[in-house]
Amino acid sequence: MATDKGRQAQAAAATEAKQAALITGSGKVFAELFALSTGVVKARSPRKILEYVKFTATKVSGEVRLESTDFDVSLCVIGRGLEVGQDVSVLLPGLKTAAALAELAGEESVRLGFDGTLATVTAPNAVVHLNGLQAEEFPTFPDFDESCVIEMKQGDFREMVNQVSYACAQEALRYALNGVLLVVESGAVEMVGTDGHRLAYTRRKVQLPKDFPQTIIIPPKALRQVERMLAPEDKYVELNILENQVLARSSKGIVAAKLLEGQFPNFREVVPKDLPVKLRVAKEEFGAALRRAALLTTDDNQGVTLKFTSGTLMLSSKSPDAGDVTVNFPVDYEGAGLTIQFVGRYLQDAVKAVSEDELELELRDGDTAGVIRGSKNAYSLIMPMAV
Repeated sequence: MATDKGRQAQAAAATEAKQAALITGSGKVFAELFALSTGVVKARSPRKILEYVKFTATKVSGEVRLESTDFDVSLCVIGRGLEVGQDVSVLLPGLKTAAALAELAGEESVRLGFDGTLATVTAPNAVVHLNGLQAEEFPTFPDFDESCVIEMKQGDFREMVNQVSYACAQEALRYALNGVLLVVESGAVEMVGTDGHRLAYTRRKVQLPKDFPQTIIIPPKALRQVERMLAPEDKYVELNILENQVLARSSKGIVAAKLLEGQFPNFREVVPKDLPVKLRVAKEEFGAALRRAALLTTDDNQGVTLKFTSGTLMLSSKSPDAGDVTVNFPVDYEGAGLTIQFVGRYLQDAVKAVSEDELELELRDGDTAGVIRGSKNAYSLIMPMAV
């Protein structure tokens, strides 16, 4: 009898311990946290650990941390608004856990319990068991250095990334061109992207720690993860530039990225000066004309030809297989006849990146790069095609 009571007491204690390990909250909160944390998680990897998210919960603070990495970019998502019954640290299969919780996003109450590395997700009419791993071997997330923080307004950061990231290369031979150059000096931040055929530049004033000049190359995928990590209420993005990595912090968490190595071109020297043709056009109307003119471009025939005559810009493209298209666009041009051909996609990307309602098109001839400006603080440079 005593033995039975002892066993019952042990069972009750074990049940109580398991209940204490529960993390509870709305399905929406759980789903959003795991969706955000799996931005760099791989479905399959030779390094098994890259398929997992490190889940850490602290009872005292009530805070939950979800860490993930692909060894180039690492994420640390901070979760609040959950009830934490006990300290927990375990690796969970990232994409599987995120998928399970996405299905439960509409539930008012979801419980996440742990028995060692076995995680149990419980919701009304659903129970999911997930096999985890010990957390000890997961890479350590870097600390944010509070002594050298650069604050950028969220709107400025988003706009700058949009204005330059499209121009980055996607190749292995010139590794530095795969990233966004970030220059910090003289109370300003500059961003540049280029693939060798086009270049995009933007600049904003910021508050800087004293004596803090920096020039680094950031992988674009890190910038995309920072944008995902920003909440509407975040007024600023906080940047932390360390010896071989950059960290970006928001209210939702931190993104850490290894810096790219290599030689970035001297972007200040390639911008042509005193271009004689300067035309202001409405962004939406000019963009629509470009899209129409590029309808028949192909991988083998990418060019859109710009032919200027008095008062008119004729945009055209042709393909031996598909045919040809011509679009007339009124412009304030009174100079000599001018014909230049650009890759149509490059022109469209540059126009889309302009945040103003109007843009300025600056040209000289078929041998000189053309420039598209939305403001004095941002421009795109495009090399013409040989005709």
